Amino acid sequence: MRSLYNILYGVFFCIATPYYFLKMWRRGNWRRGFRQRFGHYDARFKQALTNRHVLWIHAVSVGEVNVCTQLIRALEPRVPNIKIVVSTTTSTGMGELQRKLPSHIEKIYYPIDYRKCAHRALSIVDPEAVLLVEAEIWPNFICVCAKKGFPCSW
Repeated sequence: MRSLYNILYGVFFCIATPYYFLKMWRRGNWRRGFRQRFGHYDARFKQALTNRHVLWIHAVSVGEVNVCTQLIRALEPRVPNIKIVVSTTTSTGMGELQRKLPSHIEKIYYPIDYRKCAHRALSIVDPEAVLLVEAEIWPNFICVCAKKGFPCSW
């Protein structure tokens, strides 16, 4: 079943890429975070996670970001030694994360759901747990989490 998903995802990704690239280009600032969508992160981000316990929270876009920010505000006092990484898939979601969350919380773009990209991202972030806000289901990402032993919940 996952093989069929990967084939269909690849086909639809190729078909949809020009549309989404044009959309990102029109919005401007598309280069910022572009490599993150493929699981590539800069040295500053990697350094911020070194020797830290990490909780990765994924909020797809603006609605989930609003839920996520409330969750983070409730969690931070209870688990002060954990590094929180929040990801989003949209530039508007990223704008909201930048505006609503303090600078010590890492904000990244979620990798596309190719097994290799998910594996690369999870290897770098190396979270203690992953929380997908509002039932977002990304089969390859969830499968890589399971293989690496990272608890993943939504």
